[in-house]
Amino acid sequence: MYQRPLSLCIPLPFTNPFSLTSCAILIFFSFPFPSSGQDNTLRWIDYKCGKISNYTTQEAESTYDSNLDHLFQSLISNASSRGGFSTAAVNNSLFGLSLCRGDVNSSTCQLCLEKVTQDVKAACSYSKDAIMWFNYCYVRFSEKQFLQSTDNSPSSGDDDDMKLTLDEDGRRDFKRIAKHLVNVTVAVACSSKNRFASRQSIFRLDYPALYALAQCTPDLSGNDCNICLQGLLTDMATDFSEATRGSAHLGVRCILMYHIIFDSSFLMLPFPGSPQPPLVRADDAPATTENQNKGTISGDKETVIVARVTTTAIALLLAIVAA
Repeated sequence: MYQRPLSLCIPLPFTNPFSLTSCAILIFFSFPFPSSGQDNTLRWIDYKCGKISNYTTQEAESTYDSNLDHLFQSLISNASSRGGFSTAAVNNSLFGLSLCRGDVNSSTCQLCLEKVTQDVKAACSYSKDAIMWFNYCYVRFSEKQFLQSTDNSPSSGDDDDMKLTLDEDGRRDFKRIAKHLVNVTVAVACSSKNRFASRQSIFRLDYPALYALAQCTPDLSGNDCNICLQGLLTDMATDFSEATRGSAHLGVRCILMYHIIFDSSFLMLPFPGSPQPPLVRADDAPATTENQNKGTISGDKETVIVARVTTTAIALLLAIVAA
């Protein structure tokens, strides 16, 4: 399996905070390169580099580089013992946060963090602030103390270029079902201990399942997690209306994704080998914990079809009896 080479599109020095080159987006969708580690499903989604550090001496540059390596080592080692989430600081001058997706195993989490820290350092050389998202994890570091903040910026939105070919009724159905699925998933994530949830729904019987994933850093309260995810959900509204088959909205404190799986998508929802998420049906109430924890659910489109089939079967049975 291959990924794009970051070395083909390393940003030139710039001063605008968290600028992103269009070249990086082109490389993401166009050119592959062999991924490191043993997990070949790792996918680079996006990154943002902040202000470039202006070192006055080579010694200062070397010190910063050493501190960054130490920060990354702490984040990687701590994440494995803390359920994939870690924060760290070095000399009260460099701060970092990392999070692995809640459905990945510990070995994939470690591989992802090793890869993302390696790549963000290469892509954002000498930046004082940077963030990079992979499909299974992300990392942010900054010279500013951001660990006590609930601010979700910098953030990013990345959509699947493919849109479902549907008529007006089909697009309306997709918007309703996808939005409901994501709303339920958000509610479950906010009420869960690890602030993570994934769910699936049936859009149409002749379509693959529709998956959704929501996650906050586990140090957020349920209310702060909801505020964070609602912000991403607002940004995702256009994707529902246009029947975009997949979307990922990512930040520092929370992430929100959905995808209808026709093939191996770059989001990799759900994680290969993980248990299938519970199904969501149209009458599931996202606000109640009791309903959130149910696991035997079906999609509303399926319910409509089943109801029509059942009605037809009863009519045929009555006709046979009458004869």
